[in-house]
Amino acid sequence: MATLLSAPMAGAANAAITGEDVTDAADKRGIIWGPCEEEPTVECGTLAVPIDWSKPYGATVKLALARRWATDPSARIGSLLTTNPGGPGNSGVNDILRPSGFSEDVQRRFDIVGYDPRGVARSGSTTCTASVYNEMPYPVMTSQADYDKWVAFAAKLHADCRKQTGPLYDHLDSANVARDMDAIRAALGEDKLTSYGVSYGTLAQQMYAEMYPNRIRAMVLDSNMDHSLNVKGFQVTEAATVQDSFDEFVAWCERDTDCVLHGRDVKALWRGLLEKADRGELYWPGFTDRPVSAHNLLWLGVVLNEAPVWRQEAKVLLTLDGGPVPDDMGNPPGNGPVDGDLPLPFRRSAPPTDHQAAARRLLPVDVRPGETAGADHRGVDHGHLRRRHYAS
Repeated sequence: MATLLSAPMAGAANAAITGEDVTDAADKRGIIWGPCEEEPTVECGTLAVPIDWSKPYGATVKLALARRWATDPSARIGSLLTTNPGGPGNSGVNDILRPSGFSEDVQRRFDIVGYDPRGVARSGSTTCTASVYNEMPYPVMTSQADYDKWVAFAAKLHADCRKQTGPLYDHLDSANVARDMDAIRAALGEDKLTSYGVSYGTLAQQMYAEMYPNRIRAMVLDSNMDHSLNVKGFQVTEAATVQDSFDEFVAWCERDTDCVLHGRDVKALWRGLLEKADRGELYWPGFTDRPVSAHNLLWLGVVLNEAPVWRQEAKVLLTLDGGPVPDDMGNPPGNGPVDGDLPLPFRRSAPPTDHQAAARRLLPVDVRPGETAGADHRGVDHGHLRRRHYAS
């Protein structure tokens, strides 16, 4: 959801709980492993952790985990916890079920372990009523009235998700995820944590480092999100990065004949597509029931520049301009109405419009990323991409 913020930190009393005080309660529970149903060559397991870490012997939620063993046991160093795949709301288990993106040397020396953070996918997934979710206003706010609509919608969705999800809903902050990480570390038999986190997942790593500074062997923070920034600072720095990435894509097309748009005015093509989307006339190949909005087209421009995947981006833009449809076109960008009850990560209301306006002033012409800045609240330096998955 392009204009929402992630769940807030818990209160001071909750934040004051340290790992040394509470994780011993989970240490003895252990992980129950077995072959994954989706991929038998991978082990899947669960670890019960307290819903409320201030009550370590209270009600629990089962965290879902998946593990690929080190390919060379004689060279094994330990477990590499792929801390959090970002989003918030992406599944770490799904990442392990797919072929590994780590180098052969990393796979040789580490068990690669992923997990679904609390409230995500298989770990007590946050659930909201589809009919309430479908009341979402248009993501781009241009007036106080638009902002007021978002405040009212966020309050209604918050109450609904809290009711549908139950007690876990009040304990989804990064501090609790960090405590879960420490419980996983202990259950894996590791004295110290080796972890890799992406985007929003780097917040949990930063929280872990603050809470457990002496329990870290090594950490990689990929596409770091700086939690010291306020909302306006985040929007502006993210918008600047989006614009810079788009400019690099355009420059590549100008110099490289591998770009199917080589020799064309890419910025003019992009503006034309945005204008067509604004008029409700832009459609994704094979999807004639709903047009691609300008907002979702902007989101597409964001994600295809993350890795980046410029060849794919050029082919997609050419297709939207009436060119041939590539085999790996993927699904339309953005999100639409849903049916039934929808498990989804909780994100809060958008920042006031002056934050978005500041980003727009910085980027007045090309990709208009001020309107998509913070689309999933990833950090300033994007270094990843969910391949051929364009939904925000």
